[in-house]
Amino acid sequence: MDTYAVRFLYNCVRTKAFKTGDFKLKSGRPSKYFFNLGDAMMDGMGVSETVNGYAGLLKDTDFFEKYADCMNSLFFFGPAYKGIPLAGAVVMHLYDMDGINVRWGYDRKEIKDHGADASKWLVGDLRDGDIVVIFDDVITTSATKREAWEKLSAARQGLVHGGIVIGLDRQETDLDGNSPVENLKKEDIDVHTILQARTVFDYLHDNKVEGPDGSIVVDDQVYADFQAHQEKYGIMTG
Repeated sequence: MDTYAVRFLYNCVRTKAFKTGDFKLKSGRPSKYFFNLGDAMMDGMGVSETVNGYAGLLKDTDFFEKYADCMNSLFFFGPAYKGIPLAGAVVMHLYDMDGINVRWGYDRKEIKDHGADASKWLVGDLRDGDIVVIFDDVITTSATKREAWEKLSAARQGLVHGGIVIGLDRQETDLDGNSPVENLKKEDIDVHTILQARTVFDYLHDNKVEGPDGSIVVDDQVYADFQAHQEKYGIMTG
């Protein structure tokens, strides 16, 4: 893994943003592990390491080269709630470290009933024709990302999908048995990912990485449980 990805992962372990056990996902599917980026950003170090991961990923790809001639049209969108501090911190990091100035915004889950912007669900200077990049923590079925894009497209004319930037690809099929990432790519939607589930479990297991309590995060049993989970729900790889 790249240095920024390793730092990102260690911060997730330190903060227990990445944890193993028995969980139930939003889709209703059971899972042997859980990833919650909100826990990774509970202190200054966590915010810094998280943002370094996302910014490092963008710089490591051809993202900025691709949009070099239309930077003024970029808009980074952070879905409520975890995406809000994430997108805001990323644009601040890019400006402070690289002088890259990008507009950003987020949505409200609850409509305000007071003030000048009452009933306004979108916060930010989103303009017609903008290139919108969605920032989030994890991709499982891609349903929430599609919902966000539909809302944004209805709010402004001529928006261009600039891709999705996420912390972890669970590398699982959606509820129809398809690969969410491959389906998005077929629609010309780029998906940029810091970590992939198999790489995470391989790295933590092979390096015997310890959690905050000193225990091995992914021991042999946890690793075997993950392998069984992927055999049932994972995307087949060649």
